[in-house]
Amino acid sequence: MLGVEPDAFLLAVPGSPTSYAKRAEVITGLPVDESRFATIIHPSVQLPPDCRIGFNCIIMPNVFISSNVTVGNHCVILPNTVISHDSVIGDYCCIGSNVSVSGSVNMGKGCYIGSGSRMREHVSIGAGSLVGLGSAVLKDIPEQVIAAGSPARVLKEITADGVKIQPDQYQPATG
Repeated sequence: MLGVEPDAFLLAVPGSPTSYAKRAEVITGLPVDESRFATIIHPSVQLPPDCRIGFNCIIMPNVFISSNVTVGNHCVILPNTVISHDSVIGDYCCIGSNVSVSGSVNMGKGCYIGSGSRMREHVSIGAGSLVGLGSAVLKDIPEQVIAAGSPARVLKEITADGVKIQPDQYQPATG
């Protein structure tokens, strides 16, 4: 289709809790130059002039992005989310609806942040990590883990073989 329509743009931002880890592989596998990717920002989005938004992003209604925020390439930000000053959102991130990202948060490449989550100022979310729905992130989250809860804690490690349960999380079945 894009070969037939040379003026057409592409928005390719797949993302769900089950597919987010393959987002980069899917997008980089497309035979498309980065200049053909669109970025779509809903008209209701509050966006100051000193923000930087990458290509192939979609920012949904009622998102507020504060000063000096950087959003990488290939990102999805769902409705009613707030991203506060000096935060950096890495490439290939998906941020759910009603998320609150406090100031100076650093989110690594390929993260998935579940809806309703909250991040305290100055925390880092490691590359490839998933933060579960409604979590309160009060301290740094390492790379390649699933973290959830209030406060958020690491539940599982994401390995090349899949998801590995942390030893302290294993509860044998009783009775």
